[in-house]
Amino acid sequence: VYDDVLERFGDSDLSSVQESVAKALVYKGMTRSQLGDVEAAIAIYTEVVERFGDSDVPAVQQSVARALRYKGVKLIEIGVAEEALLVCGELEDKFGRLEDEADITFEWWAKVMRTKALLFQQENSAAVAAFRWAYAGFVPRNLNMMRETMKLVTDSIAAGVSVHSLIEILLSDEKKAESLEPLVVALRELTGESVSTPEEIREVASDIRAQIAQTLQRSNE
Repeated sequence: VYDDVLERFGDSDLSSVQESVAKALVYKGMTRSQLGDVEAAIAIYTEVVERFGDSDVPAVQQSVARALRYKGVKLIEIGVAEEALLVCGELEDKFGRLEDEADITFEWWAKVMRTKALLFQQENSAAVAAFRWAYAGFVPRNLNMMRETMKLVTDSIAAGVSVHSLIEILLSDEKKAESLEPLVVALRELTGESVSTPEEIREVASDIRAQIAQTLQRSNE
């Protein structure tokens, strides 16, 4: 289906058609990624940026921003962290103020990717600083941001980042910390602290500690 759209309308100058073509390319890249062909997916995302990166059509810009985000994620996945950091900068500079379908700015996604790339490079001090910047843009109660922050904290611990440093960042904003209370409790308990908290929070914190343990185990295999 995606190839048919590209073949029939790929050279059109109409904004509405370009929107469809850009979106089709992004979905094609996602499909290649799901099939395990990461390099092909990266090439497709690159094509989106090259073909439509200068567009001033909002919907097209949205697709370009998504392509950059997905490209950065896949570059980290295959260990090309240096290039991923360049993608982070481009995403932040050109499309940082745009929001995705979950009302999350691409600037925030760029900061998350930067943290992950720096963790991969074992630049933990820089990764902690990047995480601090990402947390500054965290929106309490946004479920997608909450899930991604939990993943980022888990990955940080697996990479050797101090749990105490992560706790300090999370507790730097009371409202944000409240929305991430199970995570905060889990981290405090990991340090050996005895935390008084409602049973339902304790149960979720226990699950988070188990996830962290599994991630640590996988990273050591």
